Amino acid sequence: PALWSDTIPNAEQHRQDFDRAVNARLEECYYKPYSEWCVAHNVELTGHPAGPMDIGTLKYFQMPGQDVVWRYLEPFQAKSLEGPQSTMGKCSASAQVNYGRDRNMNECFGAYGWEFTYEEMRWLTDWLLVRGTNMIIPHAFYYSTRGKRRDERPPDVGPNNVWWDDYKVYADYCRRISWLLAEGEQQCNTAILGTPIHLPWRAAKVLFENQHDFNYLDTDTLLSKAKVTGDGIAVGTMKYKMLIVDGEEAINPEVLDALKPLLDAGRVVSFRTEVAGVSQSADDVALMAELDKRVKPDVQIQPANPNIRYHHVLHGDTHLYFFTNEGPDPVDVQLKVSAQGAAAWWNPETAEIEQDLNPTQLALKPYTSRVLCVSPSA
Repeated sequence: PALWSDTIPNAEQHRQDFDRAVNARLEECYYKPYSEWCVAHNVELTGHPAGPMDIGTLKYFQMPGQDVVWRYLEPFQAKSLEGPQSTMGKCSASAQVNYGRDRNMNECFGAYGWEFTYEEMRWLTDWLLVRGTNMIIPHAFYYSTRGKRRDERPPDVGPNNVWWDDYKVYADYCRRISWLLAEGEQQCNTAILGTPIHLPWRAAKVLFENQHDFNYLDTDTLLSKAKVTGDGIAVGTMKYKMLIVDGEEAINPEVLDALKPLLDAGRVVSFRTEVAGVSQSADDVALMAELDKRVKPDVQIQPANPNIRYHHVLHGDTHLYFFTNEGPDPVDVQLKVSAQGAAAWWNPETAEIEQDLNPTQLALKPYTSRVLCVSPSA
């Protein structure tokens, strides 16, 4: 009865246990056999799981994925930073890092309706790219929209739409940023702890709005693949110096035992949740103060602006910062990045180097982005 009734004692815990059991069975009977067959036949398994927070099942995908559909995300609305759907971009991108994959994808725009605009398409694309998604699979291109075909998960985002003559600009833009992200090595020092079926969004929102990048680290990966020391958590190519606990879902004795070296070093902080033995940050300001005390900020802007997002990758010895404006108003701020060297802005829509723009000033209109290239000084 606890699955349906809130009056049953410990109903929420019973539901979480049930969800974990169903997910474990789904992995055993569905995802794992498919993945093994694909490996045996030299085929890459891709697609997306049922939910936007299902990071655990993505271990079986050679190319982890997610799905922006049904207007679950829209420009300038709270749901782009709040709720389960807001985690999907970082879900697939983090899975790529956690499981050592080369790419991660998103099947996007399905069932957004014929009212879907070019500006919305661009905003959603940037929402995904700046969170680390590096393959965009637009849904969908139809041979024909005659008759009932018109209403099959519209819109057509290709030849049957009003923007088709301008589509090459958009496609080239996606190609350039996808290359930048996929071929680069992400620079990130913070992880948020989750479970195979739950990824917290409250702390993630704070980090996004304060230009502090992160990845999700699920407990299965922590226990099976990560190396934890007093200096941080090593997973694949990543070395996280700080871990954020947001909620009690991921906390149990086994996890706390694995995190002991990091706990002893004071590099685990709990956000709005009291966890025994973990330093607690009661609000947004306290969380950022704790992070800034332990790790050097990668990006700093003045004045503060909650709508700027960024993703930092390293190509050889060259640092590339991808910036985008998720807000409805133009942004003009002073910018400081941690990378040292000669800096210049790149325009990812035209592939031009904009030598006349000040690299310490970030100016972005809505629906636009820029890349800051920082190379070693001569």
